[in-house]
Amino acid sequence: MSLLNPGPRGSARRARQLTGRARGLTGRARGLTGRARGLTGRAGGLTERARQLSRGDAAQSPMVPTRQLDCEDAAQSPRPDPRPVAGPHPHSGSSTVAAHRGFANTRGSTARRGIAARRPAVLGLASAGVLASSLVFSASPVAAASPVAAAGPKVAATSPVTAVGPKVAATSPVAAATSPVAVAGPKVAAASRVATAGPKVAASGPTVAAGPKVGAVAAQDAPAAGACSTDVRVSATARTDDALTSAFTRYGNNGAGFDHWSGGDSTYSARLSGGRIAWIFSDTFLGSAAADGSRPRSSPFINNSIVVQQPVVQQPAAQQPSATGSTGIRLRTVHGGTPNRPEAILPPSTNNSWYWFGAAQPSDDGRTLSVIALRFERFGPGYWDWRWASNHLLRLDTTRWTAEPLRDLPSAANVQWSAWLQPAGDDLLVYGVEDLGAEKYLHLAKVPGGDLTAVDRWQYWTGTGWSGSEKQSARILDHVANEMSVTPWRGGYLAVTQDTAVPFDNAVRGYFSCRPEGPFTDLGVLYRMPETGPNGSYRDPNVFGYNAHIHPDLSTGDELLLTYNVNSLSESQLYADVSIYRPRFVRLNLQLG
Repeated sequence: MSLLNPGPRGSARRARQLTGRARGLTGRARGLTGRARGLTGRAGGLTERARQLSRGDAAQSPMVPTRQLDCEDAAQSPRPDPRPVAGPHPHSGSSTVAAHRGFANTRGSTARRGIAARRPAVLGLASAGVLASSLVFSASPVAAASPVAAAGPKVAATSPVTAVGPKVAATSPVAAATSPVAVAGPKVAAASRVATAGPKVAASGPTVAAGPKVGAVAAQDAPAAGACSTDVRVSATARTDDALTSAFTRYGNNGAGFDHWSGGDSTYSARLSGGRIAWIFSDTFLGSAAADGSRPRSSPFINNSIVVQQPVVQQPAAQQPSATGSTGIRLRTVHGGTPNRPEAILPPSTNNSWYWFGAAQPSDDGRTLSVIALRFERFGPGYWDWRWASNHLLRLDTTRWTAEPLRDLPSAANVQWSAWLQPAGDDLLVYGVEDLGAEKYLHLAKVPGGDLTAVDRWQYWTGTGWSGSEKQSARILDHVANEMSVTPWRGGYLAVTQDTAVPFDNAVRGYFSCRPEGPFTDLGVLYRMPETGPNGSYRDPNVFGYNAHIHPDLSTGDELLLTYNVNSLSESQLYADVSIYRPRFVRLNLQLG
């Protein structure tokens, strides 16, 4: 549109309006990841325009529409409609919810409302126990030896990860409206996103844009005081973790029977006793893959599971497939029910609800695992008639895989306290996400002593201090994904997530702060997921990525283990190509510079 010279009074009034608009755009720039530079430039232009109008010398001139943003990190190709699709589950015949809360504006999931909901409610599981699949497969040093190669031509040679995968990330158009708990009271502090001007990243290859560097800070230790600076520039290189990729590809392809993991999403991890690692999944496909790389329609689908990685068996150097030096990874699946009728570890509490797993924390001896469980429920017959309901804690014995009774966690402030758990001295930091559908905000709580079940000891960051009232919890970062990580790095905290304000963006971004509550400086893009969109390795606009986070216990020095999930808006594709719905494992090498 054009602006006409409105005369002296109109010019002054318009000058004030444009000046205010410039300030608003500048503030918005701090809140929008990857768009700060473009918006700041626009704000400067509007300020200059205001000066011109105040001098009365404004002539007719074009003005950029307010929603036309300069987004350097936006997708490089047209994005598909962000709404998910639905389809029947092979067993229940009910609608599937193909998206929820993970990536763009929802976590993403192929969660079926009828799956396991037909079975009796079991909260404790201690009496019935949780079944650990007896199928244990050794990983081959050569992934191609699997009878189901990584789904043929759909995986391009340029993809940094060959196999392993997902959950849904599409925008839920009614997520805010269906939220069962209104946001309680005003937030004490506004979300802080970008604290520095100008870019901090240096591109390094077509799919890796930039990143931060991990210092000598131990993964589970709080950063040392006085050793932090937010004035950092970072660059990143990336490579596939061949050992984990090969292990999960072979294990998922070579299953037998109905109780064997073949794909899932979330992909949190925790170290257990005896050198074991728990890989924690939400929506999970079980069963075997066909020889042509497809997934049978009869494959069971459950809403949560765990895959246990056994201690690595070292192979001779000649058999090692990569610099990781480990090829003997053995995996097994933990689920509920029986081998012929598998259920989720935590089955639904009612016929119209289900649980998804979030972050988890092991006990000091690794014999007990505390997993945050989010309960979701349906409230009507419509496709979008479902919502997050409450937060819970499931505590598992990791030697017998039995469960204690489910515990309730704080759920009064519309915050899903499941995004990340991070020990910090004697405290356990709990990061949660306030999910309003189109807007998502990060919150922070801490538990002195680290016992999550001691809900009366939880404290919440208010923007200026700590409070015992959950409703005083403040927003500390905006446009985050429901699953992310905030880990110690270089004397401060590195947040890794995706910008959910950009639908189906393939960028994994980093933010840095000297304190766990922020403010966070935008480090830029750390990695770009190569599988997604029409120009991705699957050459499919329905394929997207989500749930990116770092695994500090499995990272070494400057090299971080990053995982993310891949999914499709087309449910039929998840059956046609078993490689889509699996996690990806990437080693990020981050350098200051």
